[in-house]
Amino acid sequence: NGEWRVRINGNEADVFPGDIYIVNPFEKHSGYTLNRGYPKYYITVIADMAYFARVMPAEWQRKISGLTSGSLRFVPVCRGRKELYGLFDRLHESWTADDVPGMLSGVYALFGELFGSCVATENAEPEPNHDFIVRVTEILEGRFREPLSTGAVSAELGYSEGYFCRKFRESFGTTFIDRLNSTRIAYAKSLPLRDKGSIQAIASECGLPDYVNFSKLFRKYTGMPPGKWYGV
Repeated sequence: NGEWRVRINGNEADVFPGDIYIVNPFEKHSGYTLNRGYPKYYITVIADMAYFARVMPAEWQRKISGLTSGSLRFVPVCRGRKELYGLFDRLHESWTADDVPGMLSGVYALFGELFGSCVATENAEPEPNHDFIVRVTEILEGRFREPLSTGAVSAELGYSEGYFCRKFRESFGTTFIDRLNSTRIAYAKSLPLRDKGSIQAIASECGLPDYVNFSKLFRKYTGMPPGKWYGV
């Protein structure tokens, strides 16, 4: 029950119970509930398409290449695809049971159904900031452990700092530093304490060697102190 209104790249659509809402790579999106009840049960799947592409059939790799380049896009909302509902339930069950192989096989199966049953548009008009988003994402995901700054990154990409900040907010909906820190904390959450030995070591590993600052940011992005997350 409940309905959402979603916005993808400035275009709005209503999402009803049973709908599949798809956000393609690099698409800005947001949503809010309508006055018909808040959805009580929904499943969100976020997948690293480049990771899965390495072991997918050649035809899937071609489609994923099109999705990441912007030349191919899924329609934003799929309706009446009952064959997908069971896959989402399987993914949810695997996640709650911490069944990693089950989650991986579920995502593979989900991609197969999406490519086969949800219409995609060839030769789609690319996202205007696509190249900028790709370049910045490569820096954020590949070098977040480094002491990056807005000024240094904007200079590296050949922009004035003011222009870079405006273009970044337009593309990502937040500031560069906010996105950088959220990436660091997301990585910190993925590191097992038993492997690193201490929370301080985890903080240093994700590019935040100042423990006080790390703790403050961890609470900001997760809603809890790092000690509670790691069970110490």
